[in-house]
This record gives sequence, C-alpha cells and structure tokens, in this order.
Amino acid sequence: MQVVSDKDMVKLLQKEVSRLEAELRVTESSEVKVLLKKKDAEIQQVAVPLYIWKIFTFILVRLSYLTYTSFYN
Repeated sequence: MQVVSDKDMVKLLQKEVSRLEAELRVTESSEVKVLLKKKDAEIQQVAVPLYIWKIFTFILVRLSYLTYTSFYN
C-alpha cells in the first residue's frame, strides 16, 4: 500500500476532475450537435410545406383579384 501526501492527493484529484470535465464537454457537445441536427431536420420538414402553402395562397389570392377585376371592368 502506497501512502500519498495530501498535496499529491489534491493534485491527483484536480487532474481527474479536469479530465472528467473535458470528457463531459466533448460528450455534451456531440450530443447537442446531434440534437440540433435532428431538430433542424424537423423544422425543415414543417418549413418547406408551409412556404409552399404561402406561395399557393398568394397565387390564389392574386388570381381571385385578377378574375374579379377583369369581370367587373
């Protein structure tokens, strides 16, 4: 059995805490990136049809207006 001084034990524990913090940052970062990509894909799935719907309604309104004005002029 090896006896370690308090000073050496503190240094050892500080190194271990630093290592664990770095590992946690890397893990969190990659998990966050995966979650962001997933949410981004979900938003795109909703955004594209919504954009198409806006264009479609704009065209319908314009056609209705043009039909209305040409009918009464």
